[in-house]
Amino acid sequence: MSDIMTRAVYGGVYVAVLLCGVLFYAQLSYLVFGVMAALGLIEFNKLMTALDVGSSSKNYLSTGMIAYLIFALAGLHYISFVWVATLPLLLLVPFVSSLFNESKNALITGVVGVAGYIYVLLPLMLVHFLYMANGEGKILDFWPVLGMMILTWTSDTFAYLTGKYFGKTKLFERISPKKTWEGVLGGLLFSLAASYVIFLFNEHRSLLFWMVLGLVVPVFGIIGDLFESLIKRSAGEKDSGDLIPGHGGILDRIDAMLFTIPVTFSWIFIFEWIK
Repeated sequence: MSDIMTRAVYGGVYVAVLLCGVLFYAQLSYLVFGVMAALGLIEFNKLMTALDVGSSSKNYLSTGMIAYLIFALAGLHYISFVWVATLPLLLLVPFVSSLFNESKNALITGVVGVAGYIYVLLPLMLVHFLYMANGEGKILDFWPVLGMMILTWTSDTFAYLTGKYFGKTKLFERISPKKTWEGVLGGLLFSLAASYVIFLFNEHRSLLFWMVLGLVVPVFGIIGDLFESLIKRSAGEKDSGDLIPGHGGILDRIDAMLFTIPVTFSWIFIFEWIK
């Protein structure tokens, strides 16, 4: 019971902080997702270091945070959005750094470093575009972000509960022994139910829009979960860190969202184009 209470309390704090970042846009939103990006990059690089392909932790984090800061300042209109054009150059810094790395894994270290920025940093930048993903490009709307998070959390929670009590058929035992097909189905069904409830509160987007999102978010959330499990298993770690008692590291909390953010972004703009 103590472990359950610990998970509940710290999980509640995590959700509350994230919801504040979502509902109260502008500076707070950029701050919350920026802190998540920084912590995620630290944990990712630490896992890669365990595999002997990690970058210099200070240089890796500082480059990623400079990129995010430029993006945030441009998004908040403190500097010209033209500065965003420099971000691809910053994200390629690990490639340049690998030229000065004399270890036998120098090439892999450079590739992995860039991959880490794409995996962790890019989705947490991309999430800010969802606020304007309403077909008009000007009016800020938190529903795409909030809806994506609700669907991600719903599918993840009920996949766990369904798998725990009814799961028999293993999904991907080599990577995540506890996941089952029954859990996947349970998460999917509850995600669809949540999609309908979200539609009731956000009727200016069609039921079709939310139901399709309710289908694709659980699928990509599971893929994101499995991918992070693969990273941890390869590095010989149970959790990505110990930041959140009872939950592990920040990557353990956002692994699904790192995949559901891009798919939500893609679906929104595809839907706006085809409707």
